[in-house]
Amino acid sequence: MKIIIIILTFGIFCSCHSEHLNDKANSLTLDFKNIENLNSLSILFDNSTIKENQILWPTGYQDIYEFSNELSSDSLCHTTVDTILKLDNKYFVILRTDRYENGLKADCHVCCPDIGIAEFEKNQDGFRLINFKKHVFQLGGFGEYGTIQIDTLCTPIIKVSSGWTGTGAEISYDNYYDINNFSFIYGLTTFSSNGGNFDENEANYEENKKTIIDKNDSSFVVETITIKNDSLNKSSVVKYFERITLYNDNGTLDIKTKRLDNQ
Repeated sequence: MKIIIIILTFGIFCSCHSEHLNDKANSLTLDFKNIENLNSLSILFDNSTIKENQILWPTGYQDIYEFSNELSSDSLCHTTVDTILKLDNKYFVILRTDRYENGLKADCHVCCPDIGIAEFEKNQDGFRLINFKKHVFQLGGFGEYGTIQIDTLCTPIIKVSSGWTGTGAEISYDNYYDINNFSFIYGLTTFSSNGGNFDENEANYEENKKTIIDKNDSSFVVETITIKNDSLNKSSVVKYFERITLYNDNGTLDIKTKRLDNQ
């Protein structure tokens, strides 16, 4: 499968009226002539305006929980286009909403953008909106969320690699989302360490996990290596494998974990 990642300054032209589109892309038919003009994306957000290459919009009652931390000092949400992912004739527009204080993006160690996704299908007339979810995830720190791509985990999925650092601890993880409805499927912590909290002669640990995609269309294998250092700085290494089954015979999400013998 060929994956193309395109980064654009983005916008769309559309003459349709939008009303509460979030999670309801099929309730209205929206045709877009192109995906290179920011003004048109604002139709996805009620009562929005465009200013300085950002979509500014007020939260409604349905947005209070997801976007309460992203309200800027002007009491508005500030949304931009982060990335566009392409898969065959479908385009996934990654929308990020950041918190701004007096015009500057917040970048504290717990500050991270809220990510939404709009999916378009290319046709002979342009692009058609086929799915939109205003809030998909909120991950990361220091004003960034990590990386996003289309990958394969049994089936094509959206993979987000992110992490967090603070008070001497470090963690990295991969989260996987359904490519059809953007719902969360599975999360895997790929690295974790508390070594920053301790001196070299104090007990600490470090854990690495590696995802191994095999040929099975419903499961995959995870290799975990844990390194622990005791107070005498002696290391012990534990290594094991797990098979993660995501789907049952009917193709329904049904996550099961089984410990394997060393491979």
